[in-house]
Amino acid sequence: MKNSFKQLLIETFENDGTWNYYANGEIYRINPFKSTVESIEFIKKFITLSGKNAQELFNKINELDDRAVHVVSTFFLGVYIYENSDLIKCSIDNKMKKYRDNRRYKSDIKFCFIWFLICLFHDLGYSFEKNKNMTALMTF
Repeated sequence: MKNSFKQLLIETFENDGTWNYYANGEIYRINPFKSTVESIEFIKKFITLSGKNAQELFNKINELDDRAVHVVSTFFLGVYIYENSDLIKCSIDNKMKKYRDNRRYKSDIKFCFIWFLICLFHDLGYSFEKNKNMTALMTF
């Protein structure tokens, strides 16, 4: 029997070894697909686990409303595809290897870290696009 899209996302979430890039093992156990509130809390908890103080960012995340579910869904969909496509995983890993091997950066970046930030900041930018006053600030 094939899984539904939502079930695929939930199973990916439950397999935290594929997406939880924090070594301390602490993760958010409440299903982030349950509601907008749970999605927002998941995003904030995931950032908190990085050890960052991000109150201004949290304020913006609170404004995501239903876009928070989109952030979480996109994140876990990307993790699922990455983990289940050797071609995609190999291609991404080869690109990231350049940064890991470069002594200048001294970073052990992981796909999940980068993908989470992409998903989050893409949807945070959505509110700026809707704000007509932002166009005045963006003129050069």
